[in-house]
Amino acid sequence: MPNYSDELSGSPNVLEVLISTLTRFFAFAADFQPKSQDIDRTTHTSSYTYWFLVLSAKILTCRGLLSEELQNRHAYLLAVIATRLGEDEVCDYLCLTASIYASIISESPAMRSSPFGGYFLRAVTSHRDRFEGDLGSQRSQLRRAIKANEVAWRNIDRALEALGP
Repeated sequence: MPNYSDELSGSPNVLEVLISTLTRFFAFAADFQPKSQDIDRTTHTSSYTYWFLVLSAKILTCRGLLSEELQNRHAYLLAVIATRLGEDEVCDYLCLTASIYASIISESPAMRSSPFGGYFLRAVTSHRDRFEGDLGSQRSQLRRAIKANEVAWRNIDRALEALGP
């Protein structure tokens, strides 16, 4: 990814919009229940979603890019996602999109220093078993549609090991 940190650091409004967009996206993801026939026909479950999450994560974890206020807003977003993942009736779409996001941000030193980083990563990994092995047709189709098979679990595991208990 090209280094746009100089351009972005001079534009905190762009970063605020990105965090706000991610917040709205994950709020939507928490309640999204796709019908299997609609999965491939919506941009909410396309490879655009995958790349939006990957690029957003890479931008927001660039060292020194976020002000303290924006770091706190991002930490709050992680806490909200983790809390939603802890609910009894957690949505598959939220689990899968949060896993993609976690696998990218877990590589960042800035993320590991986040007060809610470990909480978020543990919440994501608590759902890992739901998507490994034999999946139902709709879950399998959803997983492929958002490229959830590209989640780098080893990145998350390494980050959790570095955080400790």
